[in-house]
Amino acid sequence: MHQIPALLLILLFLTFTGCEDKKPEQNTIPVENTTVVVMQEKQVSTIQETKKIHEVNKVESTTVDTIDAPEDTYIKDEETYTEPEKNISDTFELFDTKKETHTATVSKEGLIFQNNEKPIVLVQFFATWCAPCIGEIAYLNDLQVTNQEELFVAGVLTRDTIDTSALNTFEEEHHIKYKILQSEGDDTLGNSIAQELDIQGTFPIPLIVIYLNGKYYTHYEGSVPVEMVKYDIKQAKQQLKNNEA
Repeated sequence: MHQIPALLLILLFLTFTGCEDKKPEQNTIPVENTTVVVMQEKQVSTIQETKKIHEVNKVESTTVDTIDAPEDTYIKDEETYTEPEKNISDTFELFDTKKETHTATVSKEGLIFQNNEKPIVLVQFFATWCAPCIGEIAYLNDLQVTNQEELFVAGVLTRDTIDTSALNTFEEEHHIKYKILQSEGDDTLGNSIAQELDIQGTFPIPLIVIYLNGKYYTHYEGSVPVEMVKYDIKQAKQQLKNNEA
């Protein structure tokens, strides 16, 4: 009978001792992953600051490049470059077989002979050794005679070393009724006109160019049928009449 109370005491002792050894459970508080969020915010802030700096530098650079910069002037790598002036026109002195001087001015718009008052100008670039060029002489004569009031025809010698005496003989033999012109520079006028016509390389001969009131009208590279040239001359004359009406 005395053993039962002893057992009860032992059980009570063990019960209280177990309660003391148990540690109270800690409530786990969920913590968000704030490190990633903070780093992302820092990156966004850094990008925004970089953009602002870039915009400021761009504005400052633009201001430096544009302030007090004259027209056709470029500022590059702290060196000033001024675009060269473009040639507006070129003037050439030509002379005929009678040693009379004819001044021709070439521009982007066309060709003007200073001493010519006729509205239509036909220029043939030719050489005395060029068979197709010689073949055009007959109908150029005809065009000059039948259109005396409106048309000025000029044959400009090019790529030819013929002397004045031989050229006079050539003119008489072919009964040329229009002006034969040449210049000391030989090909200078032809090269200038070919450049305005955007002819690449060496321009072909015969080369015929027609101008109306000093402005480019049409041109033919190489030998062409006379009917084509006559038709264009007729159309140019009609345009003159329409402009006068």
